[in-house]
Amino acid sequence: MKHFSVIIFFCIIGSLTNNTPLFCQYRIVGSVNNGSELSSNHGVHEGSMIILNFLNFERIDTTYVQNNQFVFTGKIPYPSIATIDYEYGGHVILLDSAVYEFDLTLKNDGNRFYYDSEISTKSDFYTTWLAFLDSNGKLEVQKKQYISQLENNKNNDSILILQDELKKIDITLANHYWKFTNECPNK
Repeated sequence: MKHFSVIIFFCIIGSLTNNTPLFCQYRIVGSVNNGSELSSNHGVHEGSMIILNFLNFERIDTTYVQNNQFVFTGKIPYPSIATIDYEYGGHVILLDSAVYEFDLTLKNDGNRFYYDSEISTKSDFYTTWLAFLDSNGKLEVQKKQYISQLENNKNNDSILILQDELKKIDITLANHYWKFTNECPNK
């Protein structure tokens, strides 16, 4: 269902025409913290390529890690969705005319190494969408639980109740999208 949210996002982004500036100028300032955990041959290290891949139009930008930092600056025609891709992972980012701090920290859970990433920004576009997707994500989890219960249920009364609950969740999700697009038409 995450894909559904992304599709809706693209539709809304594509429909933005009113009060949208001619372009958005963004800046991403990234930092990499490997601690003493990782040898220089693996993971994100000095000289590693970081890729900014835009998902709603054809464009890929690249930069390299220098002194455990990297920077992307650029102009885009409208608020956009992209991924910051690096060795062993990537992170979705919603871009507009704002500065974004992207922190990449190496973690070890005892079985494997992985990167924990965190974005901080004052972008109203980013924070509004993140809150919206988070609230819908909770409904999506509940919906999956009901679907799982429905698949394993043979009691007709329980099936009807679960189907009713699924309809309520679908209506709530649709209302969330409707409300969001009406209250935040330029996001």
